[in-house]
Amino acid sequence: LAVLGPHSNAQQALTGNYLGQICPENDQTFDCVPTPASQLSRLANVVAVKEGCGVSANTTKDGSSVKDAVAAAARPDVTAIVMMIGLDTASVEREGHDRVNLTLPEVQVSLIQQVVTAASRGNKPVVLVLLNGGAVALDWAKDAVEVPAILEAFYPSVLGAQAIAETVLGANNPSGKMPFTTMASSFVEESDFLDMSMTAGPGRTYRYYQGQPLWPFGFGLSYTSFALTSSSAIYRLSTGFDKGPVLSIQVENTGARSGAEVVQAYWSVSRVQLKHPTTLPLRQLFDFHKVHLEPGEVQTLEFQLTKESLALTDSQGNLVSAPGLYLISFTNGVQASDDKTTHAPTLIQVELSGDESVVASFPTESRD
Repeated sequence: LAVLGPHSNAQQALTGNYLGQICPENDQTFDCVPTPASQLSRLANVVAVKEGCGVSANTTKDGSSVKDAVAAAARPDVTAIVMMIGLDTASVEREGHDRVNLTLPEVQVSLIQQVVTAASRGNKPVVLVLLNGGAVALDWAKDAVEVPAILEAFYPSVLGAQAIAETVLGANNPSGKMPFTTMASSFVEESDFLDMSMTAGPGRTYRYYQGQPLWPFGFGLSYTSFALTSSSAIYRLSTGFDKGPVLSIQVENTGARSGAEVVQAYWSVSRVQLKHPTTLPLRQLFDFHKVHLEPGEVQTLEFQLTKESLALTDSQGNLVSAPGLYLISFTNGVQASDDKTTHAPTLIQVELSGDESVVASFPTESRD
């Protein structure tokens, strides 16, 4: 295994910058933080570690160059490559220091592409591991056959390197889900970043974005596979209802190893009548459950529908229960649930009738 990239020997960069004292010696050192290279070496035969470049400059802590990293990728005793790439809170992103694009610094893009080219000559897989706070668009890498896996690690702190190594090398089966939508790099040209409206331009976040993201909110893969099945249904309720039906969904581990899955419940609006109309989300997460399953195991998860589940925010800022037709869907972020009978995507409809009722008024408390 070759470990390449500017974060191969990262310590402080793993912790971000919202932190207190990390190491017991004093609050100025990060020497106690294990590096990604050291943890990968604990579980695999690492024969080369080369940073190749810095996070945003050519200078490296280990003295290596892009040429050295490319040469390491081409070594005959290297059969796979892990690239530790991403951002940091020293030179790229932090409070008062905003990014103007969604891409990696150009020096890293050049390094990755040269390493991938060298690795492809020997059919060596390249795994990209991202350390970052803000989203990073890897447009070209998403569908590159030479890059079979991308691991989003964010700033994982003291035990982050261990978690990265165990996940990349299969000792840990990942079950995390994206906490935000990763847009394509062109998003910065499509949106006015001085306009804070969530609905401006193509929209912001999974709730309003009308384009095709690189990775959507809630996305996340596993080393096993899951099947989600539930029953299509139509429910008719009155606005302002207290508790509605309990929606159930079966989750089956259809793969060969144990793993955890996160089942997410969303609503979208087919039609609605609001006293104070506003642009409504394309969809809205209202609940989720996480379940651990052994191979072949099946569990039934239950989601209690309440008036808060389907509450809308009107143009006055009030949370209201409004008459209309709401569509409920379940997903694990990768695939939607199927109907048990038809095997088509599950269709759950909730019809609310009656007068609009306020669930919570805005503002909720007086402000001087």
